[in-house]
Amino acid sequence: MKQFYFISAIVITLLSYFVLTGISHADTFCVSDANELQNALTTAASNIEDDTIKVEQGNYIGNFTYDSTQVHSLTIEGGYTSDCSSRNVDPTNTVLDGNGVGKILEFSASRTKGNLKVDGLTIQNGHRGISVNTGGASLFPTTS
Repeated sequence: MKQFYFISAIVITLLSYFVLTGISHADTFCVSDANELQNALTTAASNIEDDTIKVEQGNYIGNFTYDSTQVHSLTIEGGYTSDCSSRNVDPTNTVLDGNGVGKILEFSASRTKGNLKVDGLTIQNGHRGISVNTGGASLFPTTS
């Protein structure tokens, strides 16, 4: 009986440790249309994890927003083939198009410890390409 209590105490201790330390893992999304992209951004903003959004090749028309109060990182990568099994990094094959209306990709975050990476996308036809609204963000664009 003592062995049962000892094992139970170890299990409870380990479970408490994992719950209290908030151990999380990264979540990955594979998106193939504008609605899926916005849904992935919305989920990533609140799921308490570092996230990667893999965007399949194609044109995505819309104004996309990420509004988070978390400190986790977000990576958005374009150029993926169907099912996101491989990637061809060519910004011209994955296009976010604002259709002449508003901001194309807007990031709002009240905490700035997480990293933001956008790679392999063309941003076009908006009033602003990428908008970053945080307390202390830096944006280092790389163009090709």
